[in-house]
Amino acid sequence: MLRKDLPPEVREAQEKKLEGLKKQQEIHSRLAVEKKIFLRDRKIKFFERRKIERRIRRLEKMQRTSLGPEQDAAIAEQLSKLKEDLEYVRFFPKTEKYVSLFSGGDDSNMVNRRNGLRKQINANLIAAAASGKDLEESGFCSSSNASSKAIKQVIFGTCSCNLSSNSDVHKPQRKRRPKKKKQQA
Repeated sequence: MLRKDLPPEVREAQEKKLEGLKKQQEIHSRLAVEKKIFLRDRKIKFFERRKIERRIRRLEKMQRTSLGPEQDAAIAEQLSKLKEDLEYVRFFPKTEKYVSLFSGGDDSNMVNRRNGLRKQINANLIAAAASGKDLEESGFCSSSNASSKAIKQVIFGTCSCNLSSNSDVHKPQRKRRPKKKKQQA
């Protein structure tokens, strides 16, 4: 590329190759960030999702056995809020640090941040529905395109690349067989 006497065809080929490598590097770094965030936040998100699902089941059971229409309306309102919370946990943006629903208190900054993220998640869901694509859940990919395969490979350790200096990060753990006991004669 630095040589002035390169033919234009070779120069164009080299520039295309360079652009491809830059795109590949960008994808690689984005996947590394997503993996780091996923591994850090997966436990919190799992427990919050379970908590919300239990509350939804409990309210649905109460709704089936409810006596009056005003009690039905209150339960329906609580159910819609819980379903929004479940949506928040499932489709939280992969490139941002998770903001917990149940811890962190009712500080105005936290509430504003959660509400902003809820709006972003709803906008992403609407955009995905309009384009006909499935929005990927954070941490668990649901579509079968190439990027979700790459994300799965990085997250679950089947990737052949080397994202970090520790080369055994992506190698799956080998299962060890139990040692055989020596028979006494």
